[in-house]
Amino acid sequence: MQKNKFFQTIEERWARGMRVCVGLDPDKRKMSPRLLESKKSSSPILELNEKVISATKDIALCYKLNRAFYPGPEGMSVLHNTIAHIRNAVEGAPVIYDAKFGDIGNTNNGYVEETFEWLKADAVTLHHTMGKQAMLPFLEHRDKGIFVLCRTSNEGSDEFQDIIVDSGVGPMPMYLYVAHQVMHHWNYNNNCGLVMGATYPSDLAEVRRKMCDTPILIPGLGSQDGDVHDAVHAGITKKRCGIIPSSSSGIMFADDPKVAAQRLAAEINDALDGIK
Repeated sequence: MQKNKFFQTIEERWARGMRVCVGLDPDKRKMSPRLLESKKSSSPILELNEKVISATKDIALCYKLNRAFYPGPEGMSVLHNTIAHIRNAVEGAPVIYDAKFGDIGNTNNGYVEETFEWLKADAVTLHHTMGKQAMLPFLEHRDKGIFVLCRTSNEGSDEFQDIIVDSGVGPMPMYLYVAHQVMHHWNYNNNCGLVMGATYPSDLAEVRRKMCDTPILIPGLGSQDGDVHDAVHAGITKKRCGIIPSSSSGIMFADDPKVAAQRLAAEINDALDGIK
């Protein structure tokens, strides 16, 4: 099967030494009063985003924008303008729209239009609970990346994700069943990956063992205390790729975003060097 355009771009940038997915989550509660009052740009959020993009443009594997931090008409305008700025400022850097969509098919048609036509994102995050049939509007986009939530990094995720499912291929926790279904039944266009939180490295390792070369987006590094060494060792493929390590506020609100991104990249490289 022909390689998916998004994942091929990620592989090529990884091979060039780019290691970090930079999350652009402009939480106003963490922004300084001085920045919030700034008039240098059409929006202080856009100003912050452009600053971080400029600082990380030679380091970033890709960028990830979380929809929750762009509320209302102004926020969506900033979201759109930020992605347009990435296109102009960073050659070839893919954009992941972290929207966690998941609804019935007709509603998803609207989300697809927002994601791929209006924002022109390269990948998106989805919930799985509505099932494959409802997700077809996304899955049919063979050149886009489709990341399905599998094992999330938040405290309390075990409430549902650890439930044992008798799936017909043997009992397994829900997160592993999700991984199995997505990679064996949803991935007919070779465009699916999984979201696995860095705070559960043993579960990440189990998914990697069973899912082989599946691309995995790994949030939770940095402010959520995910261990870089453990996450890399758990998630990396035999070809020493296949992971998209992500940090948001740990880079975005660092005193120097470039230094923070470089430090994380160095930690990832150190972890890779330790793999025999």
